[in-house]
Amino acid sequence: MDEIHKRLINSNIYELKGAHFERLIRALEKLDKENTVIPQRLFTEWKDLKRIGYNEGQANEKLCCDIQKRGPKAFRLLVDSLYDSGQIDLACRLDPTLRVQETDDDDEQPMRYEFYSDEGDHFFYLDKSWSSTCYNADFEAMRNLFLQLGFTPLPVDGHVANPDSLGSFIVINFCALDNRGVERENKWLEKFSDPKSSLYGKPKILMSIRYKDVLSSHKTMQDSGMSYKPHKDILQLKILVNPSKKNDEYAVSREMKHLVDIFGKDDSLHIKDKVKELNQALEDSGLDPVISVDIGFSKRFHLKKC
Repeated sequence: MDEIHKRLINSNIYELKGAHFERLIRALEKLDKENTVIPQRLFTEWKDLKRIGYNEGQANEKLCCDIQKRGPKAFRLLVDSLYDSGQIDLACRLDPTLRVQETDDDDEQPMRYEFYSDEGDHFFYLDKSWSSTCYNADFEAMRNLFLQLGFTPLPVDGHVANPDSLGSFIVINFCALDNRGVERENKWLEKFSDPKSSLYGKPKILMSIRYKDVLSSHKTMQDSGMSYKPHKDILQLKILVNPSKKNDEYAVSREMKHLVDIFGKDDSLHIKDKVKELNQALEDSGLDPVISVDIGFSKRFHLKKC
């Protein structure tokens, strides 16, 4: 490797130690599948680092040290692998001449990042933050939807057996329009946005199902959750729902019927396209639109797992 490239790596080693190690390894393997730059024995050694006690930063530092010994093509391979794994800011640190293609939120193009694919485990969690029988039918409808899509329900204790293999994660928060629901939503957002979390940098959706016309006099309409800044890997959806009754028993609401119908369709629409279609269906039915905090969410994320 050229000395100038070695200096670029070493001068940015602090930032590079914060890279997502597993994603970087997968991208390196994909781009060097013929092992013309990195021998298979080195990939095997890197993959074993965490098992023998290396933390994320130490593993990345060793990788950066090793890759400097792999010839003149190694620097470009590292830059391209950082870019391909979605760690664009790190790729640009090594190569400031990189041009990052901007996408129009209204006409988003497919992204080529490997970790946006449907590989890995996909979980959903139904958060019972509000105890009421009026959402039971909607709760079951949502549960059945994601089961049919191939997602796995997260256990009640929230434990994920192998978080490193997690491909995507969805939380559906059933709540009333009160502060308790907002607090629960804020806790999920804080957990999602923590760089130390195994979920960091992976597609996540927080879908808040908020019920109207069920508030007692002491509850408020405060919605402090809207003060959160958008995150690139989190799509936050707020859906206002009117509980439905049929024969004196609660039934699936009109809003949930539209959501299940559109999200459950067998197509390849981007999640944001599905939200647009849902909003149109709700508008046509005279219902409240979905509020979406998604300015930075630009992943090519399909709700269908397979």
